[in-house]
Amino acid sequence: MSTSTILTIPFYAFKLHFHAGSVLTMPMNDPEALRLGQPLRVVAEQYAEALQKALLNKGQFHTLLETYRKGDFLRNFLHVSFPKAANGFNFPGFELQFEYYFNEQSGGFWGIVPALGVEGFGKDAEALLNSLQETIRLEFSANRRLTYVQNIVSTIWYQAIELQQHPIHLEFPRPAEVART
Repeated sequence: MSTSTILTIPFYAFKLHFHAGSVLTMPMNDPEALRLGQPLRVVAEQYAEALQKALLNKGQFHTLLETYRKGDFLRNFLHVSFPKAANGFNFPGFELQFEYYFNEQSGGFWGIVPALGVEGFGKDAEALLNSLQETIRLEFSANRRLTYVQNIVSTIWYQAIELQQHPIHLEFPRPAEVART
């Protein structure tokens, strides 16, 4: 008799393609876990293993519900305007375009800008767009991207971004198993 339940769920990751040919893989649920040149299958297995050890083996099943994204993802572009520097000469006013992915969740729309690893939520598509634009402005401010041009350029240096999916298998131990650990 099996003592645990196996569940297969989709693992989503972005492939960020550089002009020079390198590819970064970024898990949708962990934008800071970038992997250079690793196949999606390997990144998915590493993510599943980490999730299993850190959460599921400890009985923290609810966390999976917080990170699980279901449904179809749509791709779109948004524009963010930055006014010229207050002193009038550090940088001119400019506008950047970012690719973002979104889907409908309970209560609204969730979206992510892979090039920056920022996300937002809105009750409708327009509120999501406003949320993402404001989050991008805050990210630029917090990381002082407007101080140096190379900090701005690094946000737009990807040739292409694609969303990929790979199934991961997670084991849900029974309560008695969790109690023994």
